[in-house]
Amino acid sequence: MKKILILGLASLLTLGTALSLTSCGGGDKPFQEKVYPEKVDYASNLKFDANSGRKYVKVTTKLLIDGDTTHFYISDQDKASFPEGHLIRSDGILKLRYLGIDTPESTGQIQEWGKTASNFNKSKLSNATEIIVESNDDKWNLDSTGSRYLGYVWYKTAESNEFKCLNLEILQEGLSYAKSLGDLCYKDVFQSTYSQSNTLELPVFSKAASSWRFDDNSDSLIDAQGWILGSTKRNKNIVSFKQTELEKNNNIHLYDDKYALIDSPQDIINILNLEESKSKKIEYYLGLDIGGTVSYFTGNIEEGVASTSTSKEDAAKVYVEKDTSKPGYYNMYVIGEDEVNDYITINTSNNIDYMNRDANYYYGAYIETTVKGLRTFKEDYVGKLVRFESIVSKDNGDTIYVQDYDEESGLTYGLQVYLGNNFTGKSLLLEGNKVSICGTFTYYEGGDTYQVSGLTYMKMKPNYEKNTRLIETGVEIPLKEISATDLNKTKVEETDPYDGISYTETLNNTLVQVKNLTVNRVYTTDNGGASDGAMTLTCSDENGKEITVRTEVLTNDEGKLVVEADVLNKTISVTGIVDYYNGSYQVKVFSYSDMVIA
Repeated sequence: MKKILILGLASLLTLGTALSLTSCGGGDKPFQEKVYPEKVDYASNLKFDANSGRKYVKVTTKLLIDGDTTHFYISDQDKASFPEGHLIRSDGILKLRYLGIDTPESTGQIQEWGKTASNFNKSKLSNATEIIVESNDDKWNLDSTGSRYLGYVWYKTAESNEFKCLNLEILQEGLSYAKSLGDLCYKDVFQSTYSQSNTLELPVFSKAASSWRFDDNSDSLIDAQGWILGSTKRNKNIVSFKQTELEKNNNIHLYDDKYALIDSPQDIINILNLEESKSKKIEYYLGLDIGGTVSYFTGNIEEGVASTSTSKEDAAKVYVEKDTSKPGYYNMYVIGEDEVNDYITINTSNNIDYMNRDANYYYGAYIETTVKGLRTFKEDYVGKLVRFESIVSKDNGDTIYVQDYDEESGLTYGLQVYLGNNFTGKSLLLEGNKVSICGTFTYYEGGDTYQVSGLTYMKMKPNYEKNTRLIETGVEIPLKEISATDLNKTKVEETDPYDGISYTETLNNTLVQVKNLTVNRVYTTDNGGASDGAMTLTCSDENGKEITVRTEVLTNDEGKLVVEADVLNKTISVTGIVDYYNGSYQVKVFSYSDMVIA
């Protein structure tokens, strides 16, 4: 099987090797080793002081939210140390926002390094034998939402008797930006740690962070300067390579089997995406252009060491020296017909910016997000291809409703998904199925709502990038009981607890239940269309608050049409989807089984 040696595509590597090259012409070194300052372990050097006068409390983990937020349990005896009137005095749950750091998002919007930061936080606390939360001063302070306290997390493990500050450790790993350092009691060490992570170009401080975009025309990734980046076929580490007219020398280029430079962007894309290479079975070489002298390399690469090499003049040798101490390396790969087989790494600081890619973030055709992210950051996603996980809550033919529970807020967010008539994967989208959906997020003007459409399902290609995927069956569907008042909480609160939307809007497209409604008026659709027989019920709850229930055309258990006389002046309880129609919210009922008539 012929192999192709190209740049790009690998799992995240934190260790690297330095490559040097010697040819007949002398000891030219194509890449100068980038020297980083020695890393200081500030997190281990900082010590917890129980006699500082700052408030602190021992806790146990309840819920790990993301990279900078965790919910903890506190003991009954410690509740009294918190201000009266706050929920913590009754439920004993300390919702903590970590001081001094701001990790990328992983629960609403999914951002680069967000999941990795969240996983790091969770791994440390999951293995902790003792945890302390410390305030910044002699009192407990709330954040701007009024629901979370601000503090530092200190933890011990079975391997160490010393407490370590998790906030500082996350910053030291480069998994967080710094936040409000001037107000911290530990501001000096946090500032030093922030500066170090920036200097070492650790994850969020990588020069390439968040600068890539997907180009639909070329099916490739392009950075802010228009450089073509690696293949989008796998969720892997991706690096760039480019040849420009002004930068002929000391750059990595790709050459074909005739030793001709491949500089056509489309040809490069075809090679990176492997389609043309597979069909023609061409063997490609890695070319190093050093001062105008080109050397070409092929060979077997095993465990990071190039064991053989050849060149056009058979005049060059490759020496690979493992170096596990310095970050900042690019990867070169031997690609087989189906997968990455082997790799070596090269320090490229001499002529290409260092790029550190997140193995837990998808850089390909779609944007990975959540239902909450789509609902609360709508304008960021309109017209874009997105993927998210959710539970199917209601099936209405060519339209389904999906929802997902957000652990931090305790809210369920829902979304309408339009399937159309030609979608072939409907069997995956049964109520109670947890699925991964990929489609285009749009504003549907006819229904005055946002939705996802354009789903794909290719049964014979289960690994197709944009496929609808089944994750789990028989999942319990979150069902929230609401009142008429809940559908009228349409003002965005000043404290903004719901990320810029009102409480009622958080209910939109979710499955809810409303009990003991009195039906006061009934409007029955009668315009000669398919909706003839559907009803709009104007109801009042037990407190006299008005609420609208809209039904599909309903038939009872005997197959008879449900009409005005069956419901007018009756007491009903309904289960349905919150729907926004004609400027107000209502509950939409799709089947007779979802309505109980007293």
